[in-house]
Amino acid sequence: MSKVAIKKKMPPKKNTKKVKLPKNVTEKPRNEEEMHLKLIKNKPSLLKSYLEVSDDEGELLKSKRIVKRVTDYCNNYKDIKEKEINDPEKLLTELKHLVTVYTRQINFRESTLSGTICKYRIRQGMLFLIIKKVVKAAKLKWEDWFEQNFNGREFRSVQDDMKLAKAKDIIKYAVLGKFRLLEILRQIEDYEKQEDPVGAYLEANGVDFKPKEQTDVVDVKEKADIAINYQKLIKAGLTVIPKEKVKVLVLNGKEVESRHIRDMQFLKNRRGGRQNVVKYFDEVSAGGNNPPPVLTDERKALIFKNTADRFLKVLENAIEDVHYLGQIDQEYYNQIKQKIIDLERFVVAN
Repeated sequence: MSKVAIKKKMPPKKNTKKVKLPKNVTEKPRNEEEMHLKLIKNKPSLLKSYLEVSDDEGELLKSKRIVKRVTDYCNNYKDIKEKEINDPEKLLTELKHLVTVYTRQINFRESTLSGTICKYRIRQGMLFLIIKKVVKAAKLKWEDWFEQNFNGREFRSVQDDMKLAKAKDIIKYAVLGKFRLLEILRQIEDYEKQEDPVGAYLEANGVDFKPKEQTDVVDVKEKADIAINYQKLIKAGLTVIPKEKVKVLVLNGKEVESRHIRDMQFLKNRRGGRQNVVKYFDEVSAGGNNPPPVLTDERKALIFKNTADRFLKVLENAIEDVHYLGQIDQEYYNQIKQKIIDLERFVVAN
């Protein structure tokens, strides 16, 4: 019988190639805000992203002067004690002015950056719309082709980009951001047939957006969010909530979610419906934890089922353990038996 030579599987060779860091970049932290690069130096993409963030001294904000002032204040006063502040009123005035300017600049750049990315995504969607036509012309299935050629986890995001791209003239509203635009399109049934669906929606809801004129982007976004959330309530038949309350919700950084709508629709049909709906909405608007889920009939039934399932498992374990059963008072068995009889009588009667 011949012996078959079996090659011993050798472990993969470790990458011993020394990574060359960019000029003026050291493996050890250059300041207290940086991490040790030994953790990521062999991951080029992550390293590049990290350095772009850590090396920024105000370039993204387009104001190195403001960033330096903020950094200096943070370094000089971060450990200061209250009793060491000689002239608090003067310092407070300086800090208030600085943080106001700094915040305004951050908000502006954030809006600009998110708008630019949104514009790129819309164009990406346009490309994929063309690709989808070509795929279908080749008699292939779109989703299968996508998963074979791209990351399947990105399919849903790409579908959203394609949805945006189908709306005419939408790119002029890219500054509003991808997710805000998607929310608007979800509320327009025939948006693909309209010449300027987003513009018409904004105008109909009192949002003044004129790209050719100077406009406060933050204000436009806020008003758009109010309109989006208010229309969600209107379409759900929850007209008892005034627009002023929706504004409070938006200013508190909240939004109307589908679960909120389900709960309010349930409360609306109960005694004291209007008052309970408004109270619930106010609790959602308030900063802090959302109100607990309303116990609808469906939720009560689900709780009963889950509780019964757990109880049945406990019973099964108890029946198999004689010593365990002996430690339980007989009265509990009698109570359980009686409740089951009552439940059976009720079910049969209904």
